[in-house]
Amino acid sequence: MPFNKESSRLTRLLLLILVCLSVFAQAQTTETVEITISAPTSTSTAQPITGLGIRQDKSAVSQRNFVWTSKLRYDSAVSTLFNDDDLYALAKQAWDEMQTDIAARRPVNGRQNADTILKKDEPGMMGLIAVGNTIYLASSMKGGKFIYGYTGANGQPAQVALALDRCQMALRTEVDANVSPHHTNKASCAEILAMHQYYLDPAVSAADKSTLPAGMRAAAYGDGGNKKRGAKPYEPCAGKAGDATTWGCSQFLGSMKIVAPPLPSGTLSNPTTVPVEITYVPVCES
Repeated sequence: MPFNKESSRLTRLLLLILVCLSVFAQAQTTETVEITISAPTSTSTAQPITGLGIRQDKSAVSQRNFVWTSKLRYDSAVSTLFNDDDLYALAKQAWDEMQTDIAARRPVNGRQNADTILKKDEPGMMGLIAVGNTIYLASSMKGGKFIYGYTGANGQPAQVALALDRCQMALRTEVDANVSPHHTNKASCAEILAMHQYYLDPAVSAADKSTLPAGMRAAAYGDGGNKKRGAKPYEPCAGKAGDATTWGCSQFLGSMKIVAPPLPSGTLSNPTTVPVEITYVPVCES
């Protein structure tokens, strides 16, 4: 019967077409979802750490305060990595990095912009606090009142300001006299700003903020605001000579058992040990 033969041929042809379409569709689907993994290139995009990462803390600029900072984390305790002279060398290296940044941003032919740094806003000191496997670097603060007027995101005074108050009260008891209520440099010194970072750092436990770890050290380097005198290692500031009612970083650090090592006598060279991480702790929380 021709009708049946013709129907059979049409049926087989349709089935063949459907099979071909199915195979083609599978091939197209496979090609669409295929993921090609390229072989890794020999050149890495990661940049090695070559400095200390010193930069201006922009969180303070809105208050017209000027400070340069960084936080260095190492793979082991800094007490084993850096001797006392090394700490002053690190402070010097940080000072040099800050000077490089400032020099590139001074007014040119009297012209200024939002990034310009004026002479009156240049810090005179760079300091550090070494604790655990971390070093906090901070310059002295230039600008208006900061630490004593600071209010954190929780509405409370800065923890470093409370530590300054405890120091003042202890000194008042010690000398049995009316000791000045405020640090001689209005708490604008580099060591105090470095400690301010420590207290603000969320990576530091509440226990280590309440009771400071043993073995903390401090160091400072700068020109003290006198460019003619030149930069050098500095001891912590103190009160006025012969006046027990004034006080400074020497008394403040001593009250917290933070040691400022003796000043180095030789030439300072940049330490070769590099941090595994450089981060920043803004000095203003909000």
